[in-house]
Amino acid sequence: MSPRVHLAASFTIGSLLYLYFYSFQSALMAFACGVLIDLDHCLDYLLIYRNADIKRFFDTYALISSAPLVKRCYLWLHSIEGLFLFWFLINEFSLGILWVSAAIGFTQHIALDYIFNTRYAKPHFYFLVFRALNGFDRRRLFKNTHA
Repeated sequence: MSPRVHLAASFTIGSLLYLYFYSFQSALMAFACGVLIDLDHCLDYLLIYRNADIKRFFDTYALISSAPLVKRCYLWLHSIEGLFLFWFLINEFSLGILWVSAAIGFTQHIALDYIFNTRYAKPHFYFLVFRALNGFDRRRLFKNTHA
């Protein structure tokens, strides 16, 4: 999904949490986690290309599924296993409202990506184990990729 859509969705979720919890910190946490999860795209770019060319970064990730420049796709934070682990830890350690809000932001991001990006990505793409078993190779993770 585009960053613009993630911003709008995270703002909406944050606003709803503000109305529910009456907590600006809770709203901000959900918003931040719903948006900042995409920083792993930057980490992927740096790991693969080892430069900080911002224009090339945005050109490369404009259409990640078809961009021939994208060789590997790690996306460490885009992980259903990580999402379940996060919720498990919140429950296990009875973590507070800010942690729950962070998890809600994280969850909505992964859910929206899964719903809208699986037209490009294979169904199990959002499982880190699936990406690892496929060598994080873009050609094996996305549908109809060329190269």
